[in-house]
Formats: sequence, structure tokens, C-alpha cells
Amino acid sequence: MYLSGCSDWLDINKDPDSPTADVITESVLLPGIEATLSFELAGGIPARYPNIWIGQYAWNGLGPDIHTFKILDTDVDNTWTYTLYSNALKNLNLLIQMADANKNTHFKGIGQILMAYSLAVATDLWGDVPYSQAFQPLTFPKPKFDSQEEIYTAIFKLLN
Repeated sequence: MYLSGCSDWLDINKDPDSPTADVITESVLLPGIEATLSFELAGGIPARYPNIWIGQYAWNGLGPDIHTFKILDTDVDNTWTYTLYSNALKNLNLLIQMADANKNTHFKGIGQILMAYSLAVATDLWGDVPYSQAFQPLTFPKPKFDSQEEIYTAIFKLLN
């Protein structure tokens, strides 16, 4: 008798860990993108390794490893695989599309600036990188690598 007004009180068919599209907004996406970029690019591998090499901080007696300039492919894979493309750039592309559809120019501008910054970091680190086909995995499961010239053209277009 007391629970008669709460028909959805025990709705066990809704997954709270899978948000729906109406819950994900520009203001929900942006803080995670900013946190990812600031943590990884300002404090992650792209920032730590050069600091080690210029002697800003160093370990004593260990080696051979990053401190003695030995770098493996796996040492830079996290930034490429887990930070820039699968996280920040993918979410920035989503943010820009969402803001454009909602005619939210403030979030679109923020997204374009952060996209330009992220692309500049990526092309400065690795040279040719995917961009023109990068965010269409069903159409282009293996996107082409755009040249640095094409990436910088895209960066300036985003900033304009």
C-alpha cells in the first residue's frame, strides 16, 4: 500500500553506467577532455621524457631505459593509442559535432581550439597522422595518414 505511487522504484532494466544521448551534453564532455589533455600532454610522457633528457630530473645508476635515451615503440604508445586518438580527439570531434548541431558556438569554438592544439601536438610528435578519415571507423577502419602540411592546413582552418 505504501509503494503504490512508486511504479518505477525498482526498475532493474536501466543501466546507470550507460548514459543515454540526452544525458551527454557539451558541458558533460568538455571537462573530461580538458582533464585528459592537461594530464597527459602537460604531465605525461610527452612532458616527462624531454625533462629527463635535459637533466631537469634524473635517476642515478639505472639503465638502459628512457633515462639513457633508450626508447621502444611501446614507450610512446599510450599517448598515441589511449590519450590522443581513442580519447581526446574522438571526444573533441563529438563535442564539435554536438555543439554545431545544437548551435552552441561557445562549445564549438572551445572544441576547435583544443582539436587544433591536439593535432599540433600529434603531428609535432609523430609527423604524418590520421585526421581526414580518423573519426569514421565504419567507413575507414584503417584511416590514411595525412601529411604534416595537410594537418597544419586543418589546424589553421580550425582556428579560423
